[in-house]
Amino acid sequence: MLPLTSALGQMTMEKIDLINSLAPLIKEGNIDQAVKNSIKLGKEAKFMIDASFALGVTLEVSDFDPEWPEKCQSYFRALSKEKNAEIEEIIWPVISWLDISEASSGKDKVRMVREYLKQLPPDSLDWKAADVFSFLILRDLDKNKLDNRSTYKALFGLLQTHLLVRYRINPKDNRTRYFLSYSWYYLSQKNPGKTGEFLCKAAEVSPDPGSDDYFYDMYKLDPILRQKGFRRNYYNYLIGKGQKDKALPVLEAITVLEPTDSNLNEFKGLFQQVYPDQKEDFLQYWHKAISSACENLPAVSFTNDKGEEVVLWNQTGKWTFIDVWGTWCRPCVAEIPELQELYSENLKKPDSPLAIVTWVHDDPALMENFMKEKKYTFPVTLIPRSIEKAFHINSFPTKLLITPEGKYLKIPFNADWKQYLMNYIGME
Repeated sequence: MLPLTSALGQMTMEKIDLINSLAPLIKEGNIDQAVKNSIKLGKEAKFMIDASFALGVTLEVSDFDPEWPEKCQSYFRALSKEKNAEIEEIIWPVISWLDISEASSGKDKVRMVREYLKQLPPDSLDWKAADVFSFLILRDLDKNKLDNRSTYKALFGLLQTHLLVRYRINPKDNRTRYFLSYSWYYLSQKNPGKTGEFLCKAAEVSPDPGSDDYFYDMYKLDPILRQKGFRRNYYNYLIGKGQKDKALPVLEAITVLEPTDSNLNEFKGLFQQVYPDQKEDFLQYWHKAISSACENLPAVSFTNDKGEEVVLWNQTGKWTFIDVWGTWCRPCVAEIPELQELYSENLKKPDSPLAIVTWVHDDPALMENFMKEKKYTFPVTLIPRSIEKAFHINSFPTKLLITPEGKYLKIPFNADWKQYLMNYIGME
């Protein structure tokens, strides 16, 4: 996973070896050694604990090892006995959830939830694993018909207040948005009379698709991923109620973020149902929708390796596709043949609405040799740090699309980027 790759890049080889040892040790049942290695890692064990092993204890069964959930639980129990301050800071929400879920009486569960409430950080702080395990505790109380207790209401109220505060502090944080959306979705299931109202709220703050910020949390809360698309839930609700006019802007938001062939065809079909006399205006409507969802271009300029000033956008009426890559990046290099093919095809169309450029984060000599060896002909410009910072480029490849109006968006990683590009522009 990308977060782990980033984390490993900051560690010594000794600690990387310790990280890599944990899963095999737990799988073979050598819990004592896994605990010793985790203690040696301290806070640097956080990612593996939060992601792989905390995910393991939430599973009812694992495909690759039926005993994996039980082994992960044994690992956490053994870690807890060590009373190591750095590790305790990481695992306390998991241990609390295990204790509450295993308690046999409602009285004990309620008492433990009261203790859990005392440990939660202030609203303005990142709760880390406490976000997801608070929801899991609420679901356990629900299952045991304890949702009418004051402790249940106190936990839900505190959790949602925390998420609203975090959202106000940073409305672009996808992990916060996922949990806040999930809280509204959760309420929609518990309040049949207000289903539409709560699904609407969930859709409004829904996280961006393709983000890995909430990947493991999503698996913990919803292993079959049914609720990744909060907007789609609300859209389906509106269509079920026959409210196509209200459903159109919801489907518009879905399609702008994920312009697959199926989404775009569905969106076009609904547009033509809502506006039967404006069929010929769909492309104009679609491009306006894209522009409204884009960000303004940062006010920066730079000089390329030839000493020429690079203008990010001018009023040519074209869309500009920018691929940010490097010869050291395997996913980037794997996509380059398709990029070259697109560039060559585009050159054959004198009236094409698309311009293609690339920015490279690389050693100039390596890049030049790579281009010559592969006989690639698309334009290449070395990207300065100021541009990376202005566009928040922190992963590779990154693909940007600048609209004819001078706004831009990022095409998500792991998406069918060429399909997205063609559908944004409206090219065949």
